[in-house]
Amino acid sequence: MKKLLLILSVYAVISFIAIVLLTVFLINPPELLAEDLSAYKFQTGLHNYLVMLPAILLSGFLMACSVQWQHKTSNSKERFSQGMFIRYRNCMVIGLFVVLVLFLNKEVFLFNLENSLEVKRKAPSELSEAIHTARYFINEQQYHLAVQYAQKAVIVSPGSKEAAAVLKESSDLLEIEINSEHSADEIFHRVIGTQKPVHTQDADRSPYELVQKAQDAMNRKEWFEAHYWAELAVESCDEKNTNREAAIILANDSWNKLQHSEAYENEDERNYYFKKKEGYVALNSGDNLKAYYIYKNLLDAKNVKPTPDVKRFFELAKENVESEYFFFDETEHMNRLANRHDIYFSLTEDDGTKNVIFIRNSMDIKKNGGLVRYLEGFNLVKYRQDGTFMYSVKVPFAKVMAFPSADIGGKKWKNVPYVILQSVDRNTEGLVCRPEYSFIEDDVSDISEYQNSVSEEEQARISRINSMILPMNFDDFAAISEASAGPSQMPLLALMSFISKATQYGFSVETFYQCVVSRLMYPMFILIVLLFLAAMGWNYRIEDKTSTFRFKWMFFLPLCTGVFFGIFELTEYVSGILNYVIVGLFGSASVVMAAVCYIIMLFCASVLFVSRKE
Repeated sequence: MKKLLLILSVYAVISFIAIVLLTVFLINPPELLAEDLSAYKFQTGLHNYLVMLPAILLSGFLMACSVQWQHKTSNSKERFSQGMFIRYRNCMVIGLFVVLVLFLNKEVFLFNLENSLEVKRKAPSELSEAIHTARYFINEQQYHLAVQYAQKAVIVSPGSKEAAAVLKESSDLLEIEINSEHSADEIFHRVIGTQKPVHTQDADRSPYELVQKAQDAMNRKEWFEAHYWAELAVESCDEKNTNREAAIILANDSWNKLQHSEAYENEDERNYYFKKKEGYVALNSGDNLKAYYIYKNLLDAKNVKPTPDVKRFFELAKENVESEYFFFDETEHMNRLANRHDIYFSLTEDDGTKNVIFIRNSMDIKKNGGLVRYLEGFNLVKYRQDGTFMYSVKVPFAKVMAFPSADIGGKKWKNVPYVILQSVDRNTEGLVCRPEYSFIEDDVSDISEYQNSVSEEEQARISRINSMILPMNFDDFAAISEASAGPSQMPLLALMSFISKATQYGFSVETFYQCVVSRLMYPMFILIVLLFLAAMGWNYRIEDKTSTFRFKWMFFLPLCTGVFFGIFELTEYVSGILNYVIVGLFGSASVVMAAVCYIIMLFCASVLFVSRKE
């Protein structure tokens, strides 16, 4: 067995060196970034070697068997001899090792290497697209988005002068815009509540405790806090609660106190108070974005020290804003961490309408103990139950958070995706990115004759939607992202767990079953082939007992490997057809039935080998 392993190992190493060197010197690479050329050549050589690895190991195994069994065959004069069972045991040990190597090669090494090569092949087009998109947003005067795409271009190609120039241009224009005044009329607000830790913590207090906190604030002449706690107390009391009347009185008294200006030591303090009042009024009226910027400016003010109530109201305003918007800078690492493939799936609503969703990239980030997902190039097309077009929506970036389905009456899933479609600048008021809605299909040639059955009133309502809840399990998104790259690109465990959900998201369940069967049966398929080769190696072993192994024989192996590669590909193709037939016949039971079929074939291959005789 040592000689068998030695021959196999030496041939695998020689093949690696030869294939990588030939690839590096002979390859004609596609258009690549200059900095990726050398790595691409080496990785392509390594990829070619890993693709050929099954044929290399199988042909090496065949030759090693024919050499190994040159001597000591006298104990196999009859079929099913003890000597053949010993050889069978040795073949199974080596075979299991080869199976492990080839299984890891297919499921891990080739998978990661192909992803790396794909990233390098896409880099030139991604660079060009990022620069083009950045220039488009510059022309549209959306400089915050232009900066993000320019940053993506620089990350894809740090040495690109064009990318650096676009980044500088967009950054300079954004700085000019930030320093200029923006109309507050630009900002449109739509309030949808999400989990708000500060507000929830405050509102969870008992009515009596809230009234006491309001009274304490009144005693300290902190009118804003007094009104805040009193309002919470009123909200928490029903009509019969004895604390309700006291809460209403405190709320009215504190509000009246807010309306009267007091004596101030200087103009800065006076302006600070009125700004704080303006922010509080905005917060109570639901204008959270305005309140956020007011309180942020007050916190950043250098001439007046921020008061504790400003800090509290800023946190409240920020929480409210983050339920309606997300900040531009949240996606700054997206180009480094995003999955680099398109994501597509469909969702059917309870009313029969269907959402077809396409996403360019996605990025997951752990935040506050939960998972937050950012999407680039979010597109959604909605169809009626009869398949007619309703509308489409697209946005450069979107944010997805887990929303408890119980809060909207749902019972199917624990959490559903809450998608925020609008974003703002963290520091500068007026910089807003909103979704674009269209009620005309993309392939319509004559817009003048096109009629959408969605009424104008309904179109106006839909156009104001800046967030949405998708009817799906939040945790399924990661699996959908992997499934969009193809079932062969999914980790095996993820693939197996996703099969039951494939139809729900518009994927073909038969394709997924076939892939599962093929990948699960691959080790047994290799083991069966190895046993057939072992039997062949016995039949064509070196008969001359005086002949010794010569190193030059190794040079005949490449021809044998080439033949084996073709035979192995054909055999794997036939195996794939068999798997399709099994899936078609047995459906969800196909894995079990395939295992039975392969076990029978393995038994036949084992009988074939141990029945050999001298």
